[in-house]
Amino acid sequence: MKAARPSPSSLISPAVRRAVLEVDRLAKRFVARPPVWAIRDVSVRVAPGEIVGLVGPNGAGKTTTLAIVAGLIAPTGGKVRFDGEFCAPRTPRPWLGCWVGEPGFYGHLSGLRHLEVTLGLRGVRFDRRRLLELLDAVGLEGTDARRRVRDYSTGMRRRLAYASATAANPPVVMLDEPTAGLDPMGIRAILDDLVERAERGAMVLLSSHRLAEVESICDRIYLIAKGVSRELTSGSWGDVIRIRCSDPERAQLVLAFRGGFRIGRTVVLPAEGNDLPAIVEELRRDGIEVAGGDTGPATLEEAFFMEAGQEGR
Repeated sequence: MKAARPSPSSLISPAVRRAVLEVDRLAKRFVARPPVWAIRDVSVRVAPGEIVGLVGPNGAGKTTTLAIVAGLIAPTGGKVRFDGEFCAPRTPRPWLGCWVGEPGFYGHLSGLRHLEVTLGLRGVRFDRRRLLELLDAVGLEGTDARRRVRDYSTGMRRRLAYASATAANPPVVMLDEPTAGLDPMGIRAILDDLVERAERGAMVLLSSHRLAEVESICDRIYLIAKGVSRELTSGSWGDVIRIRCSDPERAQLVLAFRGGFRIGRTVVLPAEGNDLPAIVEELRRDGIEVAGGDTGPATLEEAFFMEAGQEGR
């Protein structure tokens, strides 16, 4: 995970620099037959200057958690607090810039007008020059700013949503899959901007399936699986054994009882309770040629599959 950042800068007010976003034991049950528990016990904490990531399989409850934090839906249990104050559902959150789920757009408007309208609905007003600067900063410069949003590509819409969520420099930035649909340059621009905001003292909470990105920028990471959260600290991941062999699919089946799983052409299993030479011998007895193996600290991707299993692959 990312190395510790400097203390929040004076660009964030002293009051906000002391604030903390706390998500305390959230639960959400949707009415259905039978009732569906989207999340059962989710707790997350974000302090000024931190980027915190939520990872987990599809349907684990990441978007539901963010929707509750945003006040869009009410929890069945648990609370959201900002700066120690309880945040009631469906009440304004002037400290928050976010999108949850798929961002909505006014397709008939230009990108420039869309940004002006969405900010105005939140009581934020900039002159046209400043709006154009904000769009230019996310790569929607020149004629792109004046094109209708319905004619934008998926990546362009994501850039526009990002400009709208962050334009007012909110103390908390919360984004659901912020880099989905972006090209490599767009991904890099948004990740760099999030890091810069955190260095200025903002609190950043994001969900993502792009584990390498999460690992590269996040200070702390929470895994949500089956509606329950767990913080993945570097020490908690443990060591793993990695095996490169001639038939990784069959090797995964052979080693399944040892907790083995496949990532690409590599079979990975927990080092605890397993012995590399014995595993190599076991595979060779089954006619599987081993090209190499090593033991080392688990990456986020490996920890994810050890904790969450192969759901969502």
